[in-house]
Amino acid sequence: MPTAFPFVEIPKELEEFIGKPDPGTRMYRRDGSQEESAVWFDVLTELIGPSVSPGGVGMYCPVSRAAVYKRIKEGKLSIFLFHVTHRATTLFGKNKILRDRPYGYIPASEARAWREELEQRALSRGTVTEEELEGAKPDWHGEFLDWRNEHERMGLLDVIKADGSTPTQFALGFMKALLSKKNEFKKLPVPAPPTRAEDAAFLRKARAEERKRKADVRKVLAKRNEHGK
Repeated sequence: MPTAFPFVEIPKELEEFIGKPDPGTRMYRRDGSQEESAVWFDVLTELIGPSVSPGGVGMYCPVSRAAVYKRIKEGKLSIFLFHVTHRATTLFGKNKILRDRPYGYIPASEARAWREELEQRALSRGTVTEEELEGAKPDWHGEFLDWRNEHERMGLLDVIKADGSTPTQFALGFMKALLSKKNEFKKLPVPAPPTRAEDAAFLRKARAEERKRKADVRKVLAKRNEHGK
């Protein structure tokens, strides 16, 4: 007899910190700086335990990456995404290259539960097909994970249509705007790199904020544990 899938539980009061799920899914998204991502991951690990990337699900469950993406889209698997949006500065004024794709983690407990679900289904029906797991048109790339907001989730043609333009008009307008911005950037003065003292002050402030946020989240978790007793 099938049982409810054991999804990890994210307290509503922590969604502002962990991220809010996309409608109809369990894709929790959070934006922030490179420094904030480390604090986010520490707290996430306290909440959900060990986690893996989408490609790492195969260590616990014998499925392809396309099957993982399909299950995420269907809202049957949790994933926690952190989109790095702020340019961070390392010591001595060297710019850090930011990630194009978000950090993404799937609870290992859900990957194990998925394997058990497949084993039970195979025992009762005798087989589980690839199309059942991956869909008729398998998605091997998972670009939908990169979308940070509703506007980005529209296709380019949908955006052009909503703007009331033709594809040609849109392309010409885009090139014109790009050239205009390029000329503006040429006129801007080049800022001086931060000094070592400024870098050190920045890091001290960032670490103090990290400690405060961790403490705030742990207070919420402690209160929940007290009410649960």
